Formats: sequence, structure tokens, C-alpha cells
Amino acid sequence: ANSPEIVYSGRTVTNGNHIRFDWPCVTINLTVEGTSSLSVLMNGGHNYFEVFIDSNFDSKISTNDSLTNFEIASNLTRNEQHLITLYKITEASYFIFEPFMPNKIVEIFSFEVDDGGSILNTNNEFKRRIEVFSDSDSNGFAILSNLTTDCFPNFDKWQNCYDGYDSLLARWLDAELRIEAWSGKGVIKNAAHFTKESKNPMPIYWNRTLATNESMIWNFTKWEPDLLIVLLGSNDYSNVPYPTEEEFQFHYISMLQQLTSSYSSDVAVLNLCGGYFTNNNMPCPHVEKAVQVYNQFNATYPEQVVEYLNVPPTIYEYPNDFGCFDHVNRVGQVKQ
Repeated sequence: ANSPEIVYSGRTVTNGNHIRFDWPCVTINLTVEGTSSLSVLMNGGHNYFEVFIDSNFDSKISTNDSLTNFEIASNLTRNEQHLITLYKITEASYFIFEPFMPNKIVEIFSFEVDDGGSILNTNNEFKRRIEVFSDSDSNGFAILSNLTTDCFPNFDKWQNCYDGYDSLLARWLDAELRIEAWSGKGVIKNAAHFTKESKNPMPIYWNRTLATNESMIWNFTKWEPDLLIVLLGSNDYSNVPYPTEEEFQFHYISMLQQLTSSYSSDVAVLNLCGGYFTNNNMPCPHVEKAVQVYNQFNATYPEQVVEYLNVPPTIYEYPNDFGCFDHVNRVGQVKQ
């Protein structure tokens, strides 16, 4: 699995010849020739994956903690080269249900082709690079659902980060995409928490290689985006008590300092806020103000582009554009 011919997009850990990851939308690209099939030996960690052959959707597979050999491509034309893409379309865990969720870390052991087949170098040249730091609004949560009650009892079934607005944007711009997003997380307070601050809001996950492992620290020199999209804040206002304006702005500015200090000043940062519901819009004045204050006092990178963009509620149609827990579904994602 740890071969230069195989291209991984997303934060991964190398463990000998094995590759581990758990963030949503980690993508694997490999080119094969001289084979009619391709299989992957992996511990899939209770996730869903989508398989594309030559950029066309082929199949969806469900995994668990068992080490399993999955045939992800078959009936390939042997004398032609084929690009096989494997997308992890589910996230690392789910907000308040984290203590009850099974392991979702993926470990790839090997890829196998037919006798006489080979894995070739894969072109990994993109025109741009985009990174997203967010919550369920950017990781494909509930995208496949059409009713607010659809999620039960299987959250994973309805999630698909490949169809999210950020993935659509990346494909449109020919950009490599990396997503660090965890449903229910906030800037200072997570969803369904009944204090003004949570112990584990989203900013503490920024430097993690694996979302669910705090000891593995990501090396930011490995990869730098052209654009960093931040969409956080609605979960802070999902239920009372809400953080005060001053508390939220202070933590948002601190988060911006954390994010921007990880990269050079060449990285543009776009702070999104808004949506259809009240909790989507409540943090927006505070996010906008925090961006203004950050830019005013940003002595480290005064030339860096850090902007705010509002997502107006008028772009959506209710209930057609929404699904589980009133999250934007596949139809609404296109509009977003």
C-alpha cells in the first residue's frame, strides 16, 4: 500500500507498508494495466467507500473492523490503462455519539492485480489545492437523505462527502481537496452541550493526523493549500447557553491565528457563515467581526488574504434542499 505509484490525498499515517487514515474524503488514486481486476486488502473501520473507474462511478462498498480483501474493480480491459479511485465518503466519528461509535480508522495493507498486471505511476498534478476545516456542513453528513428523520439508525448510510459543495468546487477548479471536518463540533462549544464551552471543540483537532488520535501530530510542511475554507460556528449556537459575542470572537480569532501560523502567507483563508436556519446565521456577525479584528492586528502576515463570505438563506428551498437533522442534502449542496 505504501508505494510511490499509489497517490493518497488527505492526512495519512505510514505504518511500515501500511497506510492508516480516518478523516473524511481521503482519496486513493492508482493506475493499473494488464489486469482485469483490482482488489484491496484493508481493515475498513466501519466506513463507506465509493469506487470510480476512469472517473466514472462504479460501486459503493461497506467495511468493518475485519481484515477483508475487497474486489474494487472487475472486467477491466487488460490491454488498456485504467485509473481507479477510492473515496472514503464517511467521517471519523459523530459528535455526541463518539463514545458509542465503533472504530473508524482505515488501514490499507495492499493492492493486488492479476498475474501479469502492474500498478503504474499515477498523474497527481492538480491546478490548485483546497483545504476545508469545518463540521457536518462540509463533510457530507446527511447529504443522501431527504427527511429530517432519515439518519436513524445508521448515520453512515446517508453520508457522502464526494457530493458536498467543497468536493464539487474542487472538481470544478481541478483542485486537490483535503477535508478536516467533524460533525457537531464548534469553535468553542459543540452541539448538544449544555455549558458555554466544550472540552473538545474543533480547533483542538487542527494538528491531528488522525482525527481520533491526539498523539499523532500532522506535519504541515508536507502539503500547503492555495485556499483554506473555514465553516464553523453554527454548532456553538445549536442550544443554550450560547457563548457571548466576546467569547466567541476571542476563540475564533485564536483559531484563525492557529490555522494561519501553520502555513505561509500565500494561503488565502475564506471564512464562510450562513444558511437557512437560525443557528446557522447567529454566529455570522461575530465571525465577520472576528475576521475584521484579525486582519486589523495581523502583524505576522499583513499581506495575507483572509476574507469573510456570507451564505444567504435565500439560495435554499425548504424542505426540498434538506435531509437528516435539517442538514443540506445533495440538491442543496449544488446551490451552496
